[in-house]
Amino acid sequence: MNKLIYPILLIAAFACSEIKKSPDNFADLEKLNAQSDSIPEEAYISQDSLWAIDFLADSVTDVDIDDYIFDNEGFTGCVDWHYPDELNFSKVLDAMKWQHPSDIHYRFDYYPCDIKGELDMKSGKSYDFSMNSGGFIAIYNDEENFYLGSEKEWLKRYFLGIKLTDEEMEN
Repeated sequence: MNKLIYPILLIAAFACSEIKKSPDNFADLEKLNAQSDSIPEEAYISQDSLWAIDFLADSVTDVDIDDYIFDNEGFTGCVDWHYPDELNFSKVLDAMKWQHPSDIHYRFDYYPCDIKGELDMKSGKSYDFSMNSGGFIAIYNDEENFYLGSEKEWLKRYFLGIKLTDEEMEN
């Protein structure tokens, strides 16, 4: 009986060590939590949150703003939007936090004003982006996509709004 227990314990120990080495482990979640206080308590590790960790650890080397999109002629607020220029873009991205897609839908105002462009990273990766004047940005390429959002008060100078607080959501 004792001879049977040792191989079982050895296999169990090996299996557990492999789980700890998995890219979807709690150490990655702790990194993400350190970089973003916007993750809900019931947060789960998703592939887009892991991509955001990589993105936030990297640095932007070049920003090309290709297009300004103003979709609704009835909304005049886009004229008041002072989006970050290419010189301030990295500073704004560094201040933004990873957002769950449902937060983008429920906690940010959407406006018909967007800028689109490309980001080149120090790691050699390239991303397309679409930044909305409501205070969020979608970052994507053929393999990855995720959202960042504005939560800091000083970012209002670059957006028409920032993430709604719990109190604002109740009103």
